[in-house]
Amino acid sequence: MLHAMSDHGPCGGFRGFEDVRWAVSTAEPKLDEMLADPMVRLVMRRDHLDPAEVRRFMVETAEGLKSGRPGPTLPPSPHFG
Repeated sequence: MLHAMSDHGPCGGFRGFEDVRWAVSTAEPKLDEMLADPMVRLVMRRDHLDPAEVRRFMVETAEGLKSGRPGPTLPPSPHFG
């Protein structure tokens, strides 16, 4: 997975490794890292999602998968018909 961004956009105006915030990695980011990402926060805000609720849902889903029990269900959203 490529996570390289310069201050001038992806690949635009790249001046070298000192300009890279994230490096190339094959590891997945941690849930809290993803939920703290500014772009993820913008998308969640646009979709009327609370980061704490998304985190809770993801943790409960992971626990359910590990234990073999059903995961949580989401309440109907007034924003998505």
